[in-house]
Amino acid sequence: AINRAGSLELCRIPTHFCIPKIILAGQGRKFWKVKAGKFSKTPLALPSIICNSIYEIMKIILGSQSKWRKEILERMGYTFEVMVADIDEKAVRFDDPKKLTLALANAKADALFPKIHEEAILITADQVVVCNSGMREKPHNEQQAREFLRSYNQYPVEAVTAVVAVNTANQKRKEGVDIA
Repeated sequence: AINRAGSLELCRIPTHFCIPKIILAGQGRKFWKVKAGKFSKTPLALPSIICNSIYEIMKIILGSQSKWRKEILERMGYTFEVMVADIDEKAVRFDDPKKLTLALANAKADALFPKIHEEAILITADQVVVCNSGMREKPHNEQQAREFLRSYNQYPVEAVTAVVAVNTANQKRKEGVDIA
C-alpha cells in the first residue's frame, strides 16, 4: 500500500486467498503495476478484497448459473469465469434453511473442485426464501413464481443465503450464511 507519506509498505491481508507473485501497489480502489521499482502510468481499478495490499489477484470461478450473482461480481469489478455444478439439489434436504443453503453451496463446491486444475478462488452459493413459516426454493414454473410474489405482499419474508469460497491452491474453505 502507499502510506500518507507516499512510500510503499505491505499491509496485512488473509493470505489463504492470495499469492504474492504479481506486484501491485495502491490505496483505496486505485492500484498501479510496479515494474523495476517504477509505477505504471495508468491506475488499475481493483475490488476492495485486495485494497491496500500487494498480492496477485487469483482467478475467480463463480460456481453458479445465477445471472444475479454474476451481475453482482461484475458490478464489483471482478473478472471471473462461470462454471455450473451439476448436482441434484432435491437430493440434499434439511428442514433448517441455514443448514440447507450451506449444504447446497458446499455440494456445488465439492462437485466443481475436481474439475478445476489451476489456482483459483471458487465461489458457490445457494439461497432460499422463508415466507409464512415455509421454505421456498426456485419456483417450478411461472404460475408458482406469481403465487410466491403475491404471498410476499401478505407475509414477512426472509432470504437465507449461504456462500462458500474455496482456494483451490491450498484447499482452504470459508463459508457463511446471511439472513436478510
